[in-house]
Amino acid sequence: VLLTLVSTGLRRSELLALNWSDLQLDGNRPSLLVRRGKGGKPRRQPLPPALAEEFRRQQTSRSPASGDPVFCGLAGKRLTSTILATLIRRAAERSGIEKSVSAHTLRHTAATWLRQQTADARLVAAYLGHADLSTVSRYAHVADRELHEAAATLGEHSGIAAALDPR
Repeated sequence: VLLTLVSTGLRRSELLALNWSDLQLDGNRPSLLVRRGKGGKPRRQPLPPALAEEFRRQQTSRSPASGDPVFCGLAGKRLTSTILATLIRRAAERSGIEKSVSAHTLRHTAATWLRQQTADARLVAAYLGHADLSTVSRYAHVADRELHEAAATLGEHSGIAAALDPR
């Protein structure tokens, strides 16, 4: 559950609505169908290879029916938002995280990591299912390291180093 949230950026409702029939695990482009996204428009969400492999293992060991929920509670029924919140809270506590963590926090984490890796706001917006690019600005956390890397890149590619060379 946690790996899915943090690596796909799914909303809580999108995660809870997932059925096995929504997963496309064959081939080299694994994905899941997000049916309950904001705005009601379904979209295909790419899956990171490690997550797709974990879903394959779960599918093989559990042999679920296509209409079965991907994530279940202890009673075997669809995971509820209350149980999900408890799982996330307990995992955060075990990790020593003192701040409040929710499914949406993990969505922000996925978006921030993706933006740091790609530097492409359009890609982040599409990955999260946002229609409006301006919505992604909230994920634009800039780390001090990123600022220094950007400055180094600017110096390398802009001719500044050559202009400052005393020779």
